[in-house]
Amino acid sequence: MQRVDKLRFSIWHYIAVVIGISVSAVLVRSYPTAVWQLDEVASAASVLATVRVEHTIRGSSLSGLPNRTVLGGAELIVLRAFPPSALLPGQHIQLEYEQLPEGNSPMNRPDVPPLHSGSVWVVPLKPNPRLQGEPWRLIADEGIGTVIPAIEQQVRFPVQSQDKRGYLLQEVAAALSAGTREETLREASYLTHQTTNGYAVKMMQLLVSAMNGDTDRWAFVTASLVSPLGIPRPTIADFVSGTYRANAASWPGSLAEMSVRRLAKSSDGQEKLINQFLNISDLNEWGSGIALQEFAEAPTLVKELRSMLEAHRPGSLYVAYDVMKAGQHSIVATAMNTAFAYVNGASKRHSDIQAACWGIRDFGTDAQFKEFLSDIRRYQYQDQKQYDELWRDTIWSDNERERAVLDILLADQRMYDSSQRYSDVARGELARLSTPKSH
Repeated sequence: MQRVDKLRFSIWHYIAVVIGISVSAVLVRSYPTAVWQLDEVASAASVLATVRVEHTIRGSSLSGLPNRTVLGGAELIVLRAFPPSALLPGQHIQLEYEQLPEGNSPMNRPDVPPLHSGSVWVVPLKPNPRLQGEPWRLIADEGIGTVIPAIEQQVRFPVQSQDKRGYLLQEVAAALSAGTREETLREASYLTHQTTNGYAVKMMQLLVSAMNGDTDRWAFVTASLVSPLGIPRPTIADFVSGTYRANAASWPGSLAEMSVRRLAKSSDGQEKLINQFLNISDLNEWGSGIALQEFAEAPTLVKELRSMLEAHRPGSLYVAYDVMKAGQHSIVATAMNTAFAYVNGASKRHSDIQAACWGIRDFGTDAQFKEFLSDIRRYQYQDQKQYDELWRDTIWSDNERERAVLDILLADQRMYDSSQRYSDVARGELARLSTPKSH
């Protein structure tokens, strides 16, 4: 259950949220597809423009659907475009598009473009059908991939694009090869919704040209491509060998597979890949932790992870928890020290505190778990927010130790929320624990 809890709360589990949205989209929307593939975007657009969003404006509600979407606008600055003559660099253009009302969560809402001030995107445009000279419109108002992440910097390739598809491929390759950590991971997250098999060969050619033999960057790009993938997913060894046990048809020839295989040709490719998974673990601890379980016995991982734990680097304890689950117990003592530091305020990040609770519950000694229970009791009346964080991150597991936490809640007759007391939460969880598991 703890993994599901992580998907619910982790920012980087945007991907899992989007998958759920996509499923509902297929059921209720009239659009031909909930996910716009890159080739579809290239075919449907009159103009492709790489832009920086200056600001957005929220407009009036649409149709009779309350709290669904509102018609808003954005002022965009053109960085480059295809065809080049359609829009000039530095030109300001207006865009009308549907967006969510202020303060609305995307959960169970339409998939609308996530434009915000300062962000950079490739926007596929069509003229506004109302009047000539009016603001541009996107090719569709809903759907994942109606806009594509990009970077402000222009990367020069040996041959510039001759068509819209080539333009999009170069923009994606530029973000992967020259983006910051955040920009590259954003691009990789976009690619998780794409069927890359159709253009992986061309993309690899562009990346080879842009990265010019930089193995560290290849390792970074590979880690960025693999870590956002959902589960079950292939291991690095699966990608290298081409042996896939799940969804075998989608992986051969994919960009992830080709990137892994190219890196594997380097004598130090595995070591650099481990380092890059750790490098991005503060941004995507879930994906890095899953990937690094495969390398749990690698000396490089143990050494670097221990150092990161000692420095309280964000994301390191979450990764350590996954690695310990894979059988690497030499870091347990260091992980416990970091976990207790987080429990007592050294980190305010939910995923760090969550990993601390999981780690102490599943790997702490009896004395350490007893100390943890004392911390929960101490926060019970001193700091209710921290109290709630600790017990929520400990129960809903398959570890019998959680019953000791439930005993604390059973005796707590205060209201947890408007509908239940803490004791009610405990009774519900005890009922689950007492239900025989089906086989």
